[in-house]
Amino acid sequence: MSTRQGDVIILGAGICGLALACLCAKEGMQVVLVDQVIPEKKARENVPPKAKNKAWVSAMGRPAQSLLASIGVWEGLQQSKQASAYTHMNVHGFSYPGLLELDASMVKAQDLGHIVNNGATKALLWQALGQHKNIQIIEAVASSWDADEQILKTTCDKAICASLLVGCDGVKSWARQQTNIIADPGDGDGDIALVGLINHTKSHYQTARQCFMPSGVIALLPLWDSTESAMVYSIKKDQDRGDHSVNFALEGLQKAFPDLGSLDIDGELISHPIVVQHAKQYHSRGVVLVGDAAMSLHPLAGLGLNCGLQGVAVLANELIKAQRNGTSENIKFINQRYQKAIRGYNALTQQIITLCYKTLDGGTTPMRWFGQSALWGANSLTIMKRKMIEHALYGMKQGQ
Repeated sequence: MSTRQGDVIILGAGICGLALACLCAKEGMQVVLVDQVIPEKKARENVPPKAKNKAWVSAMGRPAQSLLASIGVWEGLQQSKQASAYTHMNVHGFSYPGLLELDASMVKAQDLGHIVNNGATKALLWQALGQHKNIQIIEAVASSWDADEQILKTTCDKAICASLLVGCDGVKSWARQQTNIIADPGDGDGDIALVGLINHTKSHYQTARQCFMPSGVIALLPLWDSTESAMVYSIKKDQDRGDHSVNFALEGLQKAFPDLGSLDIDGELISHPIVVQHAKQYHSRGVVLVGDAAMSLHPLAGLGLNCGLQGVAVLANELIKAQRNGTSENIKFINQRYQKAIRGYNALTQQIITLCYKTLDGGTTPMRWFGQSALWGANSLTIMKRKMIEHALYGMKQGQ
């Protein structure tokens, strides 16, 4: 069995794993990136001019934008029109009157964030990663982690030695399972998400839209073209009748957003189960969890990748400080500071989403009344709307 050496092992080559690898390598750390499937070198070096799946998007606030800018990716997203600013957000209930309107001017900002294509982000991160010679890329499946010897073994007869293993390996995290860290499921776990590209005859006016219905939540996220939006239709598992057809989605869209004119679905719909969970702790025995491995949110707020990249920034900062100080600090203390810095914000974000999920669906008469009152109350309190915007837009740096 061949052995590789590194300062940090990153398990998972998704957006969070790639971003962390770039940040660590930029500071001269020896990084080993491991994933089950690695794109061919030619594919990693070439960024496609157009994203294959225009509806695979995430909402990004300032911390995520700053992180991607520091890696050299953000400018490429804007130039390729894969990052679309939105300035307004409207939330309403289908079963009751009431509207929550959020506007970037409420916090004296140019926008509320950007809708960013995930495929284009990954492609640009792979390109940025290729500029660093101190990153080893290994296509392999992890098989065991020895915390005492600090060795990760893989099924391709390779062993990797490093003081830290970072689990960026998603909702079914192998790294989390290896350390027996428990992830508690949250409200909405097991719901179904329908994702697709929507064409509409009237402009979206850079407005993100969300409608709470008895069956679930429909969100439309504005893209660069003013007549295109990405749809995420979250269907509650107890309301799912197995109909994930174009006609089913169009019927919901037309009821929820008549202000957009005639609507049409461009291409096929993609359905997948929603995973909502939060790890009780983010580190154990030389392993630290980042992104969906640590917390996976319901998509109704669009804050999942925001939280993940915020965690990447915090962990990278702790590792970089130790590197620059030339200290051999116990990795446990670095992981503790990382967890302390972000887990409270993540927990609060999850609680806010859970509150919306439980109270705004309008499925029963009492809930319709409560949902109407909640939206009316929130919309009439400017200070509450500012706090909501700041939490999503600025993350842990709100108010700074």
